[in-house]
Amino acid sequence: MSGVSGEIMLNTKIAVAALVTLLAAGCVSEPVREMPVGPTATLSGSSVKHGYRGWDSFRMSDDTLTLMEKRYRDPQKGWYLTAGQPITLTIIGYRRYEIPIVQLVSAIYEVSGTTTFTPVADHAYLIKGELNEKHSAVWIEDKATGEVVGKKIEVQGSTALGVLEK
Repeated sequence: MSGVSGEIMLNTKIAVAALVTLLAAGCVSEPVREMPVGPTATLSGSSVKHGYRGWDSFRMSDDTLTLMEKRYRDPQKGWYLTAGQPITLTIIGYRRYEIPIVQLVSAIYEVSGTTTFTPVADHAYLIKGELNEKHSAVWIEDKATGEVVGKKIEVQGSTALGVLEK
């Protein structure tokens, strides 16, 4: 009997080890990120405080972020880009408030568009913009020089969202 009992015990241990391995593998939520090969540049978003618990945020669109998911991102520096290779991004600027009722009764501006630029090695880039009743814009600029790279997306007039779009 001890032979059968020992065999059952061994099979149980193997099954438990396999189950623990599968469960641990399922806990990995962070995708493997690839660091670009060769010279790099970085790109990050920005935000500006606006009024009472509000902010204007300038970043890549959700569609672009999905495409960028496999790229390496440093929390301090932003997304790493391969220098010397043109990249096309959809960028967005929008105003939001922390408190839902304030968001509902306030003007919420939003502007977005696609731009292409070629990152230069060892340069840092910021997505910036401005949002107001008369003019809204979003663009990418060289952090050191303030020079706009790629196309600046601009809308003359209001870009305020309707109540159902908020």
